[in-house]
Amino acid sequence: MMKKRRKWSGERIFGVLFIVFLFGFSVSNWYLYGGKVEKEIREEAEQVWRQEEDIGGAVAEIEETVNEELLLRYPMVEAYGLLQMAMGKKEENGFDYVKDKRGFLHSGNFWSGFGDEQKELAVRTRRFFDRLEASGIKTGFVLWPMKTAEPQDQYYGIPYNDFTKLSASMAAWLRYYGIPLLDLRNLKEETGMSQEEFFFKTDHHWTPPAAFEGYLRLLDWMEETYGEDFDPTGNLHNRGNYKWDIYEDVMLGSAGRDAGILFSGGLEDYTVVYPREEGEYILKAGTLTEYITKEGNFREALLELDLEPESYLELYEQKATKVYLGESLYQYVSIENCRTDSERKILLLRDSFSQPVGAFLAQSFKQVDMLWIVDITEDELEAFLEENQYDYVLMALYPENLKSDAFPFEMEEP
Repeated sequence: MMKKRRKWSGERIFGVLFIVFLFGFSVSNWYLYGGKVEKEIREEAEQVWRQEEDIGGAVAEIEETVNEELLLRYPMVEAYGLLQMAMGKKEENGFDYVKDKRGFLHSGNFWSGFGDEQKELAVRTRRFFDRLEASGIKTGFVLWPMKTAEPQDQYYGIPYNDFTKLSASMAAWLRYYGIPLLDLRNLKEETGMSQEEFFFKTDHHWTPPAAFEGYLRLLDWMEETYGEDFDPTGNLHNRGNYKWDIYEDVMLGSAGRDAGILFSGGLEDYTVVYPREEGEYILKAGTLTEYITKEGNFREALLELDLEPESYLELYEQKATKVYLGESLYQYVSIENCRTDSERKILLLRDSFSQPVGAFLAQSFKQVDMLWIVDITEDELEAFLEENQYDYVLMALYPENLKSDAFPFEMEEP
């Protein structure tokens, strides 16, 4: 019996050629960057072994470095993104990230978690705020804007991440229970800023100019809500009192790092907004028990402006996303204004959207503290509030974070 030979279809030929391409791509990258990467891994491994008391933790740290660098993850990410582009696809990695017609990257989401949880969270917030207000603390809730794909920019059949209905439900329940609310979901439209001016293409966060507009709205709202003047001279509202420095081709957001520079459409510019009046500040940033300290003027203490990548790998190291106050996922951040006459202290129970706003707020307060609310337990929060006294406590969240993890209080019915 004669065996039929399998025909080599175009798909099989392409698959083999692509595998050969990936192998060659990896070998060439190892030849070009392997020595440097190996040196970095050795140095990090030695440091980890010295610092880690837990052997398992040390191994995990080294394994993470190996996965990120030794296996040349990013060249492979770029190759995969290039393949998706060649096939004309508008999504990557099973809809982890999707594109719109303007080239903006969004998370893919087939389900936005709608339900009745918002009412429960609003009730718990009301009880939590009642306890704080009984101690003389002024409270409030801030809803940040959400990056969504404009209807005219959406491709048919693509599941764009959109929590606007959920945030609308949360806003309605907060108002129902009489919680002071600053609703900034429509801030982009109210300011007349374009999608490009307001949001990054490769990240879900707003740009510093957009965050600055949010900061000004927050000041105005607090003055109206609490009857206090946070800008008696008007200097904080004067845009001429701020510098606007543009760093070209330095921004690659979280979506861009995962999807690759090629699929993302390239690096973005980053505009740093900061006051001309330098002031004097002390920054503490880290965990509740261990943190770094920086002192100096606004630029020195509150900004990290080393944005230019020195190597291929540094393109993926999130430098631009760390400009304001450093690492955006710090559990604890505290800013002390050493030159203000104000004695007011404020606590933000926040997510990463509050990062630049917290830096701007430091101009109006003696102390601005921020807790990464998703990373705080109920016991930690209660202990922290017992140890520290505040004039204001605000919750400030991005719509996607309106879930139980971000509300670590009043977990049990009274």
